[in-house]
Amino acid sequence: NSEGYSRRKNDLWKYTSITNNWTLIKGDTASSQKAVYATYATQNLANKPGCKEESSFWYDDISKSLWVYGGFGKMFNDSISYTGDLWKLSAFQNIVPIKWLSFTATQKNNSILLNWKTLEDGSTDSYEVEYSNTNLQSSFTVIGKIKPQNGNYQFPHFPSSTVENNFYKIRQLDKNGSSTYSHTVLIKSKSNNILQLFPNPVTDYVNLFTQEKNITIAIIDYQGKTLLVQKLINSTEKINLQKLARGTYSILASQNDVIIGTFKIVKE
Repeated sequence: NSEGYSRRKNDLWKYTSITNNWTLIKGDTASSQKAVYATYATQNLANKPGCKEESSFWYDDISKSLWVYGGFGKMFNDSISYTGDLWKLSAFQNIVPIKWLSFTATQKNNSILLNWKTLEDGSTDSYEVEYSNTNLQSSFTVIGKIKPQNGNYQFPHFPSSTVENNFYKIRQLDKNGSSTYSHTVLIKSKSNNILQLFPNPVTDYVNLFTQEKNITIAIIDYQGKTLLVQKLINSTEKINLQKLARGTYSILASQNDVIIGTFKIVKE
């Protein structure tokens, strides 16, 4: 730009591969923020390393802190130069990450029952249930809020009977102000016909039948671990389950990265 430097940022993000979401941990939304040296060797929310590049980063597992040294950026007096300052971001020691185990929706008569499980609630402050009938990001609205309850949650919803598609997702709000999202679940007015499977219980092979296009199925165990992911090429597919241990499993059917049905299967 006219000042002779690019628009730098000092924001820190965390990517969660399970939910394919980014979480803003700390930083400013505006660009070209200058450094603020409020206090030395003491935690202070007013302290800011400023926007810079070419810094050295490392994570200290003992103190659970992120360290940043030096770099080229904007100083406290608005000058642009290389710095020799050392910063420690210790907010990580107060953040216990949430681990999503499952999120499903089941249609029962004129209601839809949402169920989600987490391995631990970590530093969660609350969960918000968001709903849309179009799946556009701007169209989701909050229809409920729940406080942490030992990792097992249910929420009933009574959508309009004239709506064909019902999209749901859960937003986890952390005590430090950050948030993460679950995957999105879709319940269609005729979701029971999305996927048919037989036999059930099964001993070796299960046959899957669908009239939908672009369907991918995932087999999940009781711990929320994904054991198999397969795209259905034909309307009828045979899946080998011989290597699975005896027990009850969930089959998640997704279409264009949106879960549109959840089914139970018993392996004998």
